Amino acid sequence: MRNAVGRDIPDYLLTGGKEVYQGKNYMDGKYMQKAAPKTRRYEKPQESKLVETIADALRQCGCKDGCTFSFHHHLRNGDYVANMVVQAAVEELGIKDITVAATSLGSAHDVIADYIEDGRVIGVQTSGIRGRIGDVVSEGKLKTPAIIRSHGGRPRAIEAGEVHIDIAVVAAPTSDCVGNCRGIGGKSNCGSLGYAMTDAKYADHVIVVTDTLVDFPNMPASVEAIDVDAVVVVDSIGDPKKSLQRPTSKRASPSRPAWAARPWLPTSSWKSTWTSAASRWAGPSAASAARWWSCSKRVRSARSSTCRTSTWTL
Repeated sequence: MRNAVGRDIPDYLLTGGKEVYQGKNYMDGKYMQKAAPKTRRYEKPQESKLVETIADALRQCGCKDGCTFSFHHHLRNGDYVANMVVQAAVEELGIKDITVAATSLGSAHDVIADYIEDGRVIGVQTSGIRGRIGDVVSEGKLKTPAIIRSHGGRPRAIEAGEVHIDIAVVAAPTSDCVGNCRGIGGKSNCGSLGYAMTDAKYADHVIVVTDTLVDFPNMPASVEAIDVDAVVVVDSIGDPKKSLQRPTSKRASPSRPAWAARPWLPTSSWKSTWTSAASRWAGPSAASAARWWSCSKRVRSARSSTCRTSTWTL
């Protein structure tokens, strides 16, 4: 079937209610039925949700063949957790026919490519795919079609039930013993855990993996304990240095300033430009980013001839 931009889409992909792209605003005004997340009653008080190993947490959450795991990519190319979970599922539990539903996949997840080639991982649903995983998918080694969604389309698909997550795994720089977790305060800080929020709300089970256990309550939490089934403490969830690397490629553009790729990492050439608008610049921190975003609209209006801002998928 031909879509709105003239591309023929094979009929075998149009299953389960999938449609071809039918143009801008085609879905405007249509209703969507949200899927209801599965919940489990706990009547006995719980002092802790700590579990010894990832394999134990997977067993506790009923991991079985055909399972769909979700991961976030806030740790970028420094992420260790996705590999650890898939390895534990395959090597220790013998799970097969796995689907990986991650917010993005890159070179940090090259190990998963081996399991795609072995036929243990048969599905990939993500918003970005690079590294060896991209290569093996391009070579046709994945048993099912890879599904790529935008960062906005992914949570919509989860809410609509198009993506059913059996176990959401949240790599968290800090967590308390019951699962209140945040992206700051530890040794592998990544800032926001926003990509994981929808997963934690709609998954059947949620496992928090952290390398820094803190006192209860770890608030304000990005993912709250009420949505968490198990907490696992490991030596390290990722490499903070690699977490700062941008997964997108830098492209030359005569209209894009060199700093536009990552405006929250200031350089001496333009740092002074923002000082007057932001009142005080504190360097590449979360507070600096917040101030930059809050004033960017006003500054762009005032300095439209010299300053431009672009949205990058990171």
